[in-house]
Amino acid sequence: MFYNIVLETLGNDAQALQALMDITERRTYAQGEIFVRAGVAANTVFFVEKGLCRLFYYKDDKEVTAWFAFENTTLATLSFLAQTPNDEYLQALEPSTIIAVPYKDLQNLYLRYPAIERLGRTQLEQMMLHLGQRLKSLQFYTAKERYQELLHAFPSLPQRVPQHYIASFLGITPETLSRIRAS
Repeated sequence: MFYNIVLETLGNDAQALQALMDITERRTYAQGEIFVRAGVAANTVFFVEKGLCRLFYYKDDKEVTAWFAFENTTLATLSFLAQTPNDEYLQALEPSTIIAVPYKDLQNLYLRYPAIERLGRTQLEQMMLHLGQRLKSLQFYTAKERYQELLHAFPSLPQRVPQHYIASFLGITPETLSRIRAS
């Protein structure tokens, strides 16, 4: 699917397509595998081709789930853009196939191929839209409304993700989520 999205954006620019293919790497991760750890600058952006991943960090020795990445979505830590040490983790919640794109190589392609720069911009725009909606949800919606919104966007989430990760993502306790689900 990654390459279908790339083809849609790049059109018939065979040279740009080949240049992008040359820098990407398909990786597979087992369920539960952490493939980015805190403490280093993230030098790779990921596209989830198959599976489901989460971005999380630790606060007061507790895991806080900040993001879920489903099939056909881009996944990056904040440190990818800033190229600063990372305080986040990326984990495969299911067996996952990921397309990895190195930061430096991608930046070079942006300079050489406007179509690839456009691809990067459209992916970033999608991420920003989701992030903006998440921020709005956390600021203005009740816990029940946040849960309903999450289910509307990702109906299969409760079957694919442990309840305590969903509760953490929503900013509530697992007990509160149980009450919401029961109502």
